[in-house]
Amino acid sequence: MGNTFMFLLMALNTALSSQEELKTTDQQTTSTHRINVERQRTEVDSLYDEMNLGKVLKYEAFRQAMEGRKELPIHNKDIMTVIDFSLASTEKRLVVLDLAHKKVLFNTLVAHGKNSGENYAVNFSNQQESLKSSLGFFTTENTYNGENGYSLVLNGLEEGINDNAKARYVVMHGADYCSTGTIASLGRLGKSYG
Repeated sequence: MGNTFMFLLMALNTALSSQEELKTTDQQTTSTHRINVERQRTEVDSLYDEMNLGKVLKYEAFRQAMEGRKELPIHNKDIMTVIDFSLASTEKRLVVLDLAHKKVLFNTLVAHGKNSGENYAVNFSNQQESLKSSLGFFTTENTYNGENGYSLVLNGLEEGINDNAKARYVVMHGADYCSTGTIASLGRLGKSYG
């Protein structure tokens, strides 16, 4: 019985010692992560201010886009488009940014899917025939002339969130229902199929 007691005591000491080491390691990791996040936040803050984006894009939308951008498996990350669906369709919620030259290239209206909501997009989907917009990160592929004129193919990069975008024919294109005239008559933009 004495041997069993000694073994348990040693195991407990080892566990306590490991917990102390883990705690110290966790504290160091947390501290390093906090410093990296602060540095990243500072870089994002600086770029946001330098580009004078406060007039065209909410900081939170920009921050999230910049964080996700770092994870994207693509080569050209200089041109980035952000659509802030937290804004009403009556607001210019699409912004195209040239990050290399620190310029806003374009800021305009953008519609959302018929089943995503009225003036605000509140419902999103990755499903075929949902007539809802998808959230997440996309890359652009190629352009073509189709039913809606000059269009840009989008590839969703997030499995289960937007990876069906191309199969759903969710593309960027011009539309008559996306205009200030439509806003004047309906009080919101018209809506798309996705």
